[in-house]
Amino acid sequence: MTEKTKKEIEKEIEKEIEKAEEVFDKALEINPKNPMVYNNRALVFIKTKHYGKGKRDLKIALRINPKCISANLNLAQFLFNFGNVKDSYKHIKEVTKQKLSNDPNIIDAWSLQGQIEIELLKYDDAINSFNEAIFQGGEDSLFLLWIAYVKYLKVEFTLERNPVKQKELMHSIINDLEKALSVSEKEKTTESEKPKSKNKKEWFKKWFKKWKKEPKNEKREPKNENANEFIEKKIAIDCTLGCIYYKIADYHTSKMKLLDCIKLCKEQNEKANPEDYKEPAYVKRKGIENSATELVLKIWNYNIKPIWWRWWLDYPEKLTNKKIFGVLVTYKRIFGVLVTSIFILLFFHPLYPVLFNRTVGSVQKGDFFSVNWVIYIIMIALLIFIILAPSLEKIKIVNVEFEMTSPPPIEFEYSPASYIDHVGNFLGIRSL
Repeated sequence: MTEKTKKEIEKEIEKEIEKAEEVFDKALEINPKNPMVYNNRALVFIKTKHYGKGKRDLKIALRINPKCISANLNLAQFLFNFGNVKDSYKHIKEVTKQKLSNDPNIIDAWSLQGQIEIELLKYDDAINSFNEAIFQGGEDSLFLLWIAYVKYLKVEFTLERNPVKQKELMHSIINDLEKALSVSEKEKTTESEKPKSKNKKEWFKKWFKKWKKEPKNEKREPKNENANEFIEKKIAIDCTLGCIYYKIADYHTSKMKLLDCIKLCKEQNEKANPEDYKEPAYVKRKGIENSATELVLKIWNYNIKPIWWRWWLDYPEKLTNKKIFGVLVTYKRIFGVLVTSIFILLFFHPLYPVLFNRTVGSVQKGDFFSVNWVIYIIMIALLIFIILAPSLEKIKIVNVEFEMTSPPPIEFEYSPASYIDHVGNFLGIRSL
């Protein structure tokens, strides 16, 4: 999108807002007792950052009709955004206690109630609210991510002295995240099959329905946008799952999830153009890739600690993508070169003088012993040492002991803030 196009869209939005405000003013002249007109005008005021006028209109709408769904929901959202959690909770309860099933706002209401209950530390109530949003037909993957987040808060802050229940809840979080990933893939497939909307002002209607969200550019291809969003969500969920599996000491599954995450990050970053390197999405992916790589190396070297030959043959190849003269260098190939070198030195090098002289027809008595045995033995010992090095922790020569492995990294921590850092953008929360 060019700068000119952005400016045109901004001007179009301003014109639509001005028209909407004029329409609502005229409607109030005709019927000053209509709460929905006050509600809709409040959304215009809030969008134009006239927050005082917007709040006033919402309160007028509720004085006219205290049970107005839209006014209660919008005022609850407004108060929540500005940190007034207590009053926000009172207004959102006015919406959800009416137990409406066909109202288009009910899913947003249950979602907002769950978020408010998180702030009030009512974790069980929040889980019930997000489950209710799913029951009412909400986007399953979104609310499953919320539920997993609430459960993780419970693990960190309410179950610290009960390791059994803590572990049970961690497994429940894993199930929620795995389910969210599965549901996201189904949602992607379903969304890509939907026909494109022909309404050129659909973005404005979406904004009008949810004033807190910015209008989307309708020119983008829904299928590609949805596919990219799924990939970004999968990266975030795989990384989160890898960290949580690590916390419950399932190191092999943790490594597998983190490697999937790293692979997707590399694929997405390779597609990026140089001008995208400063984009938030690229920076975030790069950060996730680096942290996931660091954790995989910690798992491989300090938690799994495989036997030396498995260390070489099963080393996570997704971490190595260096090329020398156009050839991809992997630990498996390095291992092959080392073993081949030892084989050649053991079975070919000492016989080379004999074989060469026999070929030319003159074998001397000392041919077999013409090798420099000191260099020969040092080379074999060095190669064997390199191969066995991953399994060597200490070497003791006379009375001197050498540490072969570096001390383990700082203890791994994965806090609720880390969870938000990974999946917060899908929940509408900024990274902490």
